[in-house]
Amino acid sequence: MNTDNMSVLGLTIDYGPFAFLDAYDRRHVANRSDKAGRYAYHAQPYAAHWNAAALAACFAPLLAGGENEADALVQQWPQHFQTAYLAVMRRKLGLQNGHAGDAALAEDLFAALHGKDIDFTLFFRRLSLLTEAHADAFPEPLLNLCGGSLPPDLALWIGRYRQRLRAENSRRDERATRMNRANPLYILRNHLAQQAVAAAEAGDFAPIERLRRCLANPYDEQPEFADFAEAPPAGTPPPALFCSS
Repeated sequence: MNTDNMSVLGLTIDYGPFAFLDAYDRRHVANRSDKAGRYAYHAQPYAAHWNAAALAACFAPLLAGGENEADALVQQWPQHFQTAYLAVMRRKLGLQNGHAGDAALAEDLFAALHGKDIDFTLFFRRLSLLTEAHADAFPEPLLNLCGGSLPPDLALWIGRYRQRLRAENSRRDERATRMNRANPLYILRNHLAQQAVAAAEAGDFAPIERLRRCLANPYDEQPEFADFAEAPPAGTPPPALFCSS
């Protein structure tokens, strides 16, 4: 995300310093020139608010109420964002009904994930395997993602999540289907993109075509692309991306 590339449609990807999250880090910065972290992952809602204010200032001369009307519109942005964000998080967690504690549940999840080297994308896919019963039982794929055992704070969070699921009164298979429609299995990870670019520079475009076919259906299980549904190999350095990348 940046300021010079955010459209009114909400599209914010900068195709130079671009990256999906691998391991969850709220301070993740894809653009290595952003030393201050203005566009760090956790700061992006605030950056978007600033962008909206800059856009409103441009339109202020065209509004009957001028700057006052523009400012009043911009002040509505945080509430609209929070409503939309919470709706997204409920979908990612497979929740159909709204409860007062859902915002705290989502924020506490990210606090539990931060700094644990747990893959952001795969966590939500494997969370869909969880059952409401058996409080001490966790899906093996989820345990494997966490190095064999859950960190204590994440295990406590899953206990709260199980309680929340019981309030939904829905079948696990239906919830898993909803979650898998909201959480991709495949994303364009930077190490995969770099491998494909290197092959193309050597005249081999097959890896790019293979990535394209996989990412055309990122939510669907595709056994032939199982190697794309893995976290980066241990020791893979974070991408160092710039506007010219």
